[in-house]
Amino acid sequence: MRIIAVSLTVALMFGYAEQAVATDTPNDIEMVNGWAVSSMGSTGSCIALKAFTHRRGFESSVFVTLNAREKNATVGFSTPEPSSLEPGAEVNLKVVFLGAGGGYDDGWGMLKFDVDVPEETVDRNFVSRDLNKSFLDDFAKNTSIGFFYGENIVSAFNLEGSAAAVTALRTCSFRLHGLNPNDPFLK
Repeated sequence: MRIIAVSLTVALMFGYAEQAVATDTPNDIEMVNGWAVSSMGSTGSCIALKAFTHRRGFESSVFVTLNAREKNATVGFSTPEPSSLEPGAEVNLKVVFLGAGGGYDDGWGMLKFDVDVPEETVDRNFVSRDLNKSFLDDFAKNTSIGFFYGENIVSAFNLEGSAAAVTALRTCSFRLHGLNPNDPFLK
């Protein structure tokens, strides 16, 4: 476990999640502490996404989605590096969070991700299967997230600003479904 935590720390120090990208934002996207938060149209979900440019010259992103009515969330990321995976592939990745004090949390363990390759790109999009919405609490309170295949790091991201982004994500999803955020059955 210590090897994974050290790998995540080193990856963040040396450019896996180096710098957030400034993006043009359409009117329906709210920018919150470097995160773009928006509804996803007919999917019934909202998304909070942060894009990064790496020292090695490629771009990637990390995101979470929430469907408040269905009470589920997903986590995902995009990166061009794992070029061997074809669209439709399924892969189990270990999700590890790093906290502000350097401690790590691997309580979510192995998660199943679906892989997609958007047209006219070399990126691979990894999207988890549905998660309990409590995943968002861990996403909001930690400083970094890493995705591992065995001992190999697939990608890692700085989660700076994620607490505010998750709050905006929840507001977006409640508004999208016309739900009261104080409803005790949604907590």
